Amino acid sequence: MATSYDLTDRVALVTGGAQGLGAGMAAALAAAGATVMITDIQADGAATAADLGPQHRFVQHDVTD
Repeated sequence: MATSYDLTDRVALVTGGAQGLGAGMAAALAAAGATVMITDIQADGAATAADLGPQHRFVQHDVTD
C-alpha cells in the first residue's frame, strides 16, 4: 500500500539532485506539493529544476567544501 503525503507549503532540499536517484526524489517531492531546492556539483541540475516547474530552484556547489 502506497502512502501519499501533502507537502504543500513545504520546502525540500535535495543534495545530489541533478540526475539519477536525487532527481527522482526531487520529482517525487515536487509531485507531493513541495517547493524543491536542488543542489549538485553538476550544472545540469538547472535543467532538472526547470523541468519540475518555475518555483523550483537549483544551486551548483560541492557539499564537501
